[in-house]
Amino acid sequence: MRRPQQGLGKFEFAVVLAILAVLSAVLLGRLTEVERQVERLEVALAIRNMRTGLKLAVGELVMHGEESRIADLLKENPLNFLGNQKVPQEAERSVGDTASRPGEWVFLPTTRELSYHPRQPEAFDGRERLSWRLEGSRDALGRMLDLRLAKLEPRNS
Repeated sequence: MRRPQQGLGKFEFAVVLAILAVLSAVLLGRLTEVERQVERLEVALAIRNMRTGLKLAVGELVMHGEESRIADLLKENPLNFLGNQKVPQEAERSVGDTASRPGEWVFLPTTRELSYHPRQPEAFDGRERLSWRLEGSRDALGRMLDLRLAKLEPRNS
C-alpha cells in the first residue's frame, strides 16, 4: 500500500523556486524602472516649481512698481522659490565645491549655477550631474525684464 505524499517533492519544490526567481527578477527590474521614473518626475517638478516661483517673484515686483529690484533676484538661491516645498538636502556652496551626495541640490551663488546629483544616473542617460543657470533678460535700455532657469548642456570631458 502506497502512502499519500505529504507536501512537495524535490522536483516540484525546484519548479516553484524557479518560478519565484523569475517573478522576482521581473518585479525587481520593473521596480528599478519605476524608481527612475519617480526621480525624473521629482526633478522635473522641482524645476517647474522653481520657474513658477521665479515668475511669481518677478510679477510681484512689477505689480508693486519695483522693476529695478528684479536684478537683485539673480543673487537668490532658486531653491528659495519653491515656497513651502522642501527639496532634500538643499545646500549652498562656494565656487569650485561641486561635490554632492546623490539626491542633493547644490547652488553656487557666484556662477548662479544650480546642480542636482541624481540618485540613479541611468534615469538621466547616465549623467552624474544635471545643471541649470539662473539668467536674466534685459531690454534695450539695460533694465532687467525677466528671470529664467536655463538648462545647461552636459560638458564633454
